[in-house]
Amino acid sequence: MINKFTLEEQIIRFIFNELNFEESANLMTTLIADEELYEMYLNFSTTYDEVKKVEYTPSSKSIENILYYAKAASLQSKN
Repeated sequence: MINKFTLEEQIIRFIFNELNFEESANLMTTLIADEELYEMYLNFSTTYDEVKKVEYTPSSKSIENILYYAKAASLQSKN
């Protein structure tokens, strides 16, 4: 199976360190040559860095609701 990724998807995969060496080298060459794509990379990278800073602790009630739903869905699929 051959995966075809858009340049945007390649940039995201690069940020998440999901490219092999050859793919990374090719993308870096493309980013150096294309200022618009480089700007996209910077925007994606900045956004990723900001998202990593977000901390969220769901309420106990939210967790209970999720667990209840999961249990109900599990029981329903057995019927």
